[in-house]
Amino acid sequence: MNGPPGGWRRRTFASLAVPAYRTYFYAFIVVMTGFWVRIAAVGWYVYELTASTNALGIVTAAALMPFVLFSPAGGALADRVDERRIISRLMIAIVLVNAGLAALIFMDVARYEHVIVYSFIAGCFRALEHPARNALVVRLVGRDRLHNAIGLNAACFHFTSTLGPLIAGLVYHFGGPGTCFVIVAVSALPIAIVIPGLEARERAIAPREPFRKQLTAGFGYVWSHRATRALMLTAAASIFLVWSFRTIMPAVSKDALGLGDIGYGLLMSVTGVGSFLGALWVASGGTRRLSGAQALVPLVIAGCIGVATLGAASAVWLAALGLVVAGFFHVGFMASANTQVQMMVPDALRARVMGIWALTFGACWPLGGLWMGALAEARDTRFAILVSVSVAVLCVFVLRATRGRRSAMEVPKDVRQLEETYT
Repeated sequence: MNGPPGGWRRRTFASLAVPAYRTYFYAFIVVMTGFWVRIAAVGWYVYELTASTNALGIVTAAALMPFVLFSPAGGALADRVDERRIISRLMIAIVLVNAGLAALIFMDVARYEHVIVYSFIAGCFRALEHPARNALVVRLVGRDRLHNAIGLNAACFHFTSTLGPLIAGLVYHFGGPGTCFVIVAVSALPIAIVIPGLEARERAIAPREPFRKQLTAGFGYVWSHRATRALMLTAAASIFLVWSFRTIMPAVSKDALGLGDIGYGLLMSVTGVGSFLGALWVASGGTRRLSGAQALVPLVIAGCIGVATLGAASAVWLAALGLVVAGFFHVGFMASANTQVQMMVPDALRARVMGIWALTFGACWPLGGLWMGALAEARDTRFAILVSVSVAVLCVFVLRATRGRRSAMEVPKDVRQLEETYT
């Protein structure tokens, strides 16, 4: 699909012509703004409480390890039950858990341990919700607009990664951390309210079979399908070794660049500028001709260069430039890889495969955060970032060199059997 006529604007925002997706998209902006307020506020609050980069890594792990435990199960559930019901109920749960942490902070009884427990519980709800939300998009817009819709979702995610930390820095400075978590709680309400009534296309329902067998089918598809497996392994290396730099950003901002809470919020927002532009590039069709993990390798390498610039910078403007570059190319890769995976998978397996995609994210980010935090604790943030980026580049080239001669799009017999079962 070359996109609708009428130039870049209509091509880039084509999915907003679908009323159900448009409603979802506006609600998604609100909830994602709250998500990024939470990310920035938790990081700064924990670093104020502990002054430890290890503590930042542990809190990140607590928030994202639930994706390892529950995302595949969330995907299997979403293949059996209407995704809209799952999303609405879990968003209400997210409202309650954020309100609970805000109450503890306002009562002045919150401790570091409370933040860990809060992060884990909120992570459990998000891990169950994430596959359902990813699988719902194709039902709202159809396969012909899926590439555009995923690009717009990424644009929303990263536009709010600019807006959210900026709001967090200002609110944290003038209203304190408790007010930040009130904003996070309220931000989840719109999507919980509107999503049950959205009109969605019919979809293939997974056969009623044992839950364990459903989970096995999803993992079997990902492992056997070379193109899907290669994309997920490349994404894993990128997240674990490169994108986990966000975990130590409070330390980079405060110790390496000498910034305060507002400066930290502004610097975090700069990453979102590059990410937002990268997502719009994807939505407009800029990466449609890049097919397969090998074709996307240059995007990963360019993102590594941006993060390395951040790690080597001693001036704020140079660090900001590195963040813009890193955000642009990282999102270009991740959104394109997500689209390619969803276009290849059968409809009745989509949520399960998206659950495994979320598992990859959930496993690699916290483990990468622990890795980054430990390296920074042992030496400094510059050492942690530059070593990690160097290893990531090496891993990407090793993955590329070991792919062999068979075409990435060749589908083995066992995968064809799975596709026939679930189509």
